[in-house]
Amino acid sequence: MNTPIIEVRNLSKTFVLHQQGGVAIEALSGISFSVDAGECVALHGPSGAGKSTLLRALYGNYLPTGGSIRVRCGGEDVDITSADPRTVIRLRRGCISYVSQFLRVIPRVSTLDLVAEPLLEAGEGQAAARSRAEGLLARLNLPERLWHIAPATFSGGEQQRVNIARGFIRPSPILLLDEPTASLDGANRQVVIDLIREAGGDGAAIVGIFHDDVAREAVADRTIPVRRP
Repeated sequence: MNTPIIEVRNLSKTFVLHQQGGVAIEALSGISFSVDAGECVALHGPSGAGKSTLLRALYGNYLPTGGSIRVRCGGEDVDITSADPRTVIRLRRGCISYVSQFLRVIPRVSTLDLVAEPLLEAGEGQAAARSRAEGLLARLNLPERLWHIAPATFSGGEQQRVNIARGFIRPSPILLLDEPTASLDGANRQVVIDLIREAGGDGAAIVGIFHDDVAREAVADRTIPVRRP
């Protein structure tokens, strides 16, 4: 029997709006599922059901109100809900890759350097990291003339491709995807589908949000329903 790479048990999250009289909003309640190596699961539910909240909790951005998130990587077995910030940062640099809907643009940092950064942080040499970045940007059909400028002025689709290249540059045991094919045309959507399949074939445990039915049906082994509490 396989040991799950991700194991979520009875997860809940309540937001307290302190600037609005302490109003409490329950975003997640009683969520449980696990993900094996090489498996892709899709979080599925209506807008506002808490899918993005769940994904951010898996990445350690949100501290859940209750429950646990255990991840297994490199001999470690860590509950992200109780891990200290240093441990969470170490997991992000070595075990967890995250592709959000939005690119964090850094002023004056070129697209190539932005994409290569996660691989450099993992200890890869600069030449190898830049070569890998160039290969991904070319595969995602981002024109070479854009590689050496900062992506602040890029279109939404161009920024999304930079984000995808950055998220996929470092092979990771855990891959979190928040609508990775949003803003993409059909050709680039297929490139992303291929990248996801390849990551799964290499053993990554993948959790994603896919409002794109074509992408979800192409990559998801099963779906996890997420409903409003």
